[in-house]
Amino acid sequence: MTRKNSESGVHWAARQGHRDIIEFLHQHGLSISTPNKAGDTPMHLAAKQGHVKTVEYLCQHSTDVNQINEDGETSLHLAVMRGHLDVVRSLINASSNPDIADKHGCTALHWALRRHHSAIAIMLLQYGCNIDTVDHVGEAPIHIVSREGLLSMAQTLCAFGCKVEIPNKLGQYPLHLAARSGHMELVRCLCLAGCDVELRNKDGITAEISALAQGFNEMANLLNKLRNVHLREEYISQLIPSTKPISKIKLKMFGHSGVGKSTFIDSLKCGYFVSWFRRSVGSMSPKNTRNKKNDSMSQSVIELNSSGTNNLQFETNYEIYTHGIDVQQLNISGIGEISLWEFSGHEPYYMIYDNFIGNTNCLHLVFFSLSDPYDTQVQQVQFWLSFLQSRIPVHEPLGFGGKSGKAARVALVATHADSSSCHRVSATGEYVSSEATSVLRTMQLKFAKIFDLHETVFVLDAHVVGSPALKALKNYVAHHKNKVTQGLPKSTGFLEGVCSHLSTTWRKSRCCFPVMSWKEFIDLVHSEVNPLAGEEHMKELIQQLQIMGEVVYIACENDDVVVLDPTWLCVTILGFLLSQENLEQSRVTGIYSGDDIQLLYPEADGQKLLKILEAFQLCTECETEGEIEYEFPRFNLVESVEGLWNASQYTVYGGVRLCCQHKYLMTTLFSRLQVNLRRAIKENGDPDCYLYQWYHGSKYSSGLLEGLITFTDDETAYEIKVRGPATLKPECFFFLEDLLTIAEQMFSDVCPGAIMERHYLSCAQLKSHSKNVYAYSPAIIINALVQDGVYSTVTNKITGANETLLNIIFFGAAEVLMFSHRSSLPEIPSLNFQNIALNKPRMPHSLTSPSLALHNQQINMNNQKLSQRRKSLPSTITSPTNNKTQSSPCQILQDFYSKLSQRRESSPAILHDQNPVVVLVSDLHASQLPLLSCQCLCAILDTPDSMGRDWCMLGVLLGMTDKLPKLDPGDNPAFSPTACIMSEWMKRPDTTLGQLLRRLLELERTDAIETLMPTLPLFRVTPVCLKHNFMDLNVNANYD
Repeated sequence: MTRKNSESGVHWAARQGHRDIIEFLHQHGLSISTPNKAGDTPMHLAAKQGHVKTVEYLCQHSTDVNQINEDGETSLHLAVMRGHLDVVRSLINASSNPDIADKHGCTALHWALRRHHSAIAIMLLQYGCNIDTVDHVGEAPIHIVSREGLLSMAQTLCAFGCKVEIPNKLGQYPLHLAARSGHMELVRCLCLAGCDVELRNKDGITAEISALAQGFNEMANLLNKLRNVHLREEYISQLIPSTKPISKIKLKMFGHSGVGKSTFIDSLKCGYFVSWFRRSVGSMSPKNTRNKKNDSMSQSVIELNSSGTNNLQFETNYEIYTHGIDVQQLNISGIGEISLWEFSGHEPYYMIYDNFIGNTNCLHLVFFSLSDPYDTQVQQVQFWLSFLQSRIPVHEPLGFGGKSGKAARVALVATHADSSSCHRVSATGEYVSSEATSVLRTMQLKFAKIFDLHETVFVLDAHVVGSPALKALKNYVAHHKNKVTQGLPKSTGFLEGVCSHLSTTWRKSRCCFPVMSWKEFIDLVHSEVNPLAGEEHMKELIQQLQIMGEVVYIACENDDVVVLDPTWLCVTILGFLLSQENLEQSRVTGIYSGDDIQLLYPEADGQKLLKILEAFQLCTECETEGEIEYEFPRFNLVESVEGLWNASQYTVYGGVRLCCQHKYLMTTLFSRLQVNLRRAIKENGDPDCYLYQWYHGSKYSSGLLEGLITFTDDETAYEIKVRGPATLKPECFFFLEDLLTIAEQMFSDVCPGAIMERHYLSCAQLKSHSKNVYAYSPAIIINALVQDGVYSTVTNKITGANETLLNIIFFGAAEVLMFSHRSSLPEIPSLNFQNIALNKPRMPHSLTSPSLALHNQQINMNNQKLSQRRKSLPSTITSPTNNKTQSSPCQILQDFYSKLSQRRESSPAILHDQNPVVVLVSDLHASQLPLLSCQCLCAILDTPDSMGRDWCMLGVLLGMTDKLPKLDPGDNPAFSPTACIMSEWMKRPDTTLGQLLRRLLELERTDAIETLMPTLPLFRVTPVCLKHNFMDLNVNANYD
């Protein structure tokens, strides 16, 4: 013990966090509770420095965890002051008293709030600390949060029942402190908690005067309005949820032009007397006799392509089709209030539908006509179900078979039953169609694990109002409307008041341009409905209004907007803009000025309207010869200029063909890609960058690098090619990755439920400018990678030549696989399955399973230990045999796994002691498994296997045997057993995707491996010392 500060070795060890030394000294008789000269015990010192393990040991062996120092502070005080959450948790678990006050009268809660440690404050509240204790200046926690503007903590304290009408020793109430500091939302919170706005401080001043004195006039007006007690109570009661569900939801209808959607809506709106009139008129009118073998070209149909590739052809009757999305707010007998959204079958509108599809708190009806050929019916229904699947994101928890936790409710409606060969039951008048039933059975096989697909088809004549099928359909809608609304926030007087103002005054007064900014909307609601509505109330309000179909909320670049009339947006603006009439009259260049748009919509605010169109990615601002103009790629019909990609001095070529399983999804999205390319070059601002765009093509130049982005002739894939000089191989690779990121991010934003695959193009054929360039499929890439890594060769089936993956994928730049700065982290043995690599574009952060991810495993080395990487370098580049691409991927994996140990001993470690810039999938942490990949795995392994090779055996192979009983969901279809296993396994810090594939191989589930291969990322790019700013896009952040 030293004489200077009365500290022993235990104090020093506690300050440094040396738990083992403290344990050793304690075992040899040294006290662990003796204070030093300042009164600090070893526990004080350890808590102050945030040493959790040390604090836990001291708590276990100390006699008093509430010992105070000379300032009256406990260890809990010190841990709270410095924000050590884990230490606070340990002390609370050890029964530390949070209500002890220090020499200033402050409890741990006071200090947590003063230091803005909200998470610690919530922990203390949950533990049961006193929320009304005052310090030596008379301030309770509510005073602190009112002065500091801690809104969430103020709401929490009020929810816990704190006193809001207590003054401090200076006579200031919490309301005065919030008003003086300009915290408007906090003032609302206090008033909602019942605070009297007439309270006066010791100088006799109200909070209203305090706000005026500081120049907060809006706040003063609010407090003045709340002086009316009865009005204030009415405002408060408006915000209290009732027991009633919201009055309506959306009913979305899909199908191609001519299938009867509009007629069906008219029938829904009709009464019985009108229905008899419509029926008689229909009987006198010529029947719709669409020939099953020779369909009229004027009708909207989907036909099988004669080539047999299952491509779809769209044909629309340009005289009669719904413009945009027809939105109607109806009250239908048997259903009640409903918001009907009829999505046009006209193809140009498909590119904007993702903005109105995605939320599953609604119902979906897919229409098809029985007067079409059976194959056409199947293709139409499959198209729309695939369309919905791609636009609706998958949510956790995954159900049995990988079904989304928020699966969309979908029903099929077969129309034209009167003009087809349907059997009709004479007793009931009900139509029965074997074709419709067959269509449903086919769709159930494909989509039963995707949607809540109704078990029957509604077969009807859309003209007949009182038909049994229409009554059954109404019952279906009413039943599921009730189920949807039961799971949503309840209605409030506040919501009803806003809906009333919308329908009676707000839309009518703004009929020419029913658009306002989010701030303007909030101010309007506060002014005319309820001034006490806070931020959380407004967020819930806008969500409810959107679910009800009353408004459209649009996230814009600078200021979000609210469209008060969805019909105006979906029909008047978008319906006309993308109509066939306007497309035929549009400028072939697709370039418009702001004045042009103003003339097109003279009653609208042209600039605000352009911001909305930009938010929908229909256009983007660009500068042409010093003038601000707007580019609409959908209107661009300019042909490509000759010589854009002619042979040149460039010697390095590479490229990727981006494909989707549902090829027809790519058709309408290329103009969206062109909008994003224009945005990228605008954000870049580099004068050396240039973008030229034409119909189905773009050329992006960045210094000496050139990128060509085109739509394939069959309109089923995008091709992105890059070329540059031999001295810029790494730059070419990262430039291609930047362009791919733009395309893949666009596709993920529009189609979060679909998967895009990378097919790498032959670099040799690109260099020779061959007309027909071979694309290496993911299976071919994987086959080669698992044999010899990136230095293996694959055979071009068109030319018969061999190419290395290093050239195909990485432009021959081996340096992108390594860098010279070695980390000081400890080494671990290489994984046995390290060379497996799969091809899949990087999924956005939101699609990586959030509940499974610990951290981004590419940069957080504490959670993922990158193995040493050893690659085989063949003696000659052209030596591999030609038959290596003929084997199945699973057979290659088996051969590779059996030879791996031998190869390691003989292969040169060319990347030994190097941290990779590009991390192949085998070394990625398992939490990087995309949610869509997990869904595919669940669909295969959840179903019991006759040989026991299902999720249970996978759990055993993954080392989860002891946890299987707890993870087994039993017969509960709401949880996938495979997803439960994967979720728990991914919490381990050393799990990798390579290990998952290896276990599936041991399980002999080749089907699971082959299904996963196209869905996983081929590689990730880690933060490196190499910086590439071709488009001023941060490469490191993009792949983070």
